[in-house]
Amino acid sequence: MWNVRGANNADFRRNIRELVNNHNPCMVALLETKMDNHASLREDFNFSDYIENPGVGRAGGMVIMWVDTLVAVERVRQTDQELHALVRVLPNYNPWIFSSIYASNSLVNRLDLWNNLKNIFANYKGPWLMGGDFNDVLNQNEKWGGRSVNRNRSLDFRCCVNHCNLIDLGFKGTRYTWSNHRRQGLILEILDRCLANESWIEEYPSVLVTHLPNTYSDHNPLLLRLTNTRTFTKKPFRLEKYWLSHPELSKIVEKSWNNRNLNDAQAYFKDNVSEWSAQNFGNIFANKKRLLARIKGHKINNNKSKILFSGNCSTTLKDYTISLFNIKQTTQFEKYLGFPIINNRPKPLDFQFVIDNLRNKLSSWKINFLTLAGRATLAKAALNAIPNHNMQYISLLKKTLYKIDKIQRDFIWGTTATKRKIHYVSWDVVTLPKDLGGLGILKAWHKNQAILAGLAWRLFTNPSTLWANTLIQNSCNRTNIKATSFI
Repeated sequence: MWNVRGANNADFRRNIRELVNNHNPCMVALLETKMDNHASLREDFNFSDYIENPGVGRAGGMVIMWVDTLVAVERVRQTDQELHALVRVLPNYNPWIFSSIYASNSLVNRLDLWNNLKNIFANYKGPWLMGGDFNDVLNQNEKWGGRSVNRNRSLDFRCCVNHCNLIDLGFKGTRYTWSNHRRQGLILEILDRCLANESWIEEYPSVLVTHLPNTYSDHNPLLLRLTNTRTFTKKPFRLEKYWLSHPELSKIVEKSWNNRNLNDAQAYFKDNVSEWSAQNFGNIFANKKRLLARIKGHKINNNKSKILFSGNCSTTLKDYTISLFNIKQTTQFEKYLGFPIINNRPKPLDFQFVIDNLRNKLSSWKINFLTLAGRATLAKAALNAIPNHNMQYISLLKKTLYKIDKIQRDFIWGTTATKRKIHYVSWDVVTLPKDLGGLGILKAWHKNQAILAGLAWRLFTNPSTLWANTLIQNSCNRTNIKATSFI
């Protein structure tokens, strides 16, 4: 979701293309496009279809574009400030309403918007997600600089949110989503946000909203990930082997077939034997798990555990395993200690969060107020240190390392998304030690290799430690540790 302040120009296309390539969204909502026809946007960025709220002249304009193999979208209704759609995440998730909001600068018009949202709440009780530019803040804490927040205006917005039982989904990244970009009289506000009702949050309990860096508009893009969506599959009926050892099973079979046709007898047997099994065997698996936990000295935290199945697992096996351990299924593990658990060949997208962290840090600095010496000092002291934690675990991809270097050198020389500056000294010279004429900034690849080499040295010199033993048993050449490739 992004208020782009005009989408019919080359700068916007370049920025949105980079965002789409980096994050591969299944659906995009753009606000204030200032376009009356959005067909060219859909074609340029390879989306399957779109619904739009055309702009009038050089004002307004909203569009929702999507990939039809991942989501199904249907228009519900629209006004100048709203575009509502029914969304279904494929293949078989429950439908929900998405409301893309572009609130007017006029207080009177925003009051109409709040009333419209209250009417929707009165007539729709299903899952509801709402996001966009609300052109207002909820309280004084969401604004920095300028005049104090008008309490009556913020109260109207807050009353609407409370009336509709909406919950702010929070965010990760830079705090403020809008800036007037002035050197004198700087104002920052949280105007863009994502809200949802309880039903929608129950469907997507692991949702994550990220405020992406501001690269083009005066508004930050919002990235919403529906991570670890729950799957609802009907558990198939099956005859359990342990039933056969119970003497009462034959009585249930006999009772089920008593003067009934085949279809009715099968249905009757399924219902009765399932209820009987729950009463007689319902605690077997729970007792088994508790026993294993006592033997191992710990219990599994189901809320923090996920199961990832290979493509060769049958649906029956998946259902059985999930019911046995009461752990949710996932198609992709999340992060552990700040690092993604990668179960396939690493891709640039797996490490995009490192690039986003760098850009988020930059977005909080005012580059125009810094001298060259100041930018060089910040690059060395702050930017250069951000990827260190992740470099301890893996050799980052060359594409990621290149972007890390590029962000640093662009910052040092003052290059921004809208203005390029001349790099008077090559990066090879800048990254030399100070006594050789450089600034002492390490290239990303060299630093990554040095950190991993330090890890390898600790392994060679202390092979008897617990962490070293674990690594040797699982990843190393056991007969010759030094023959193992770490880098």
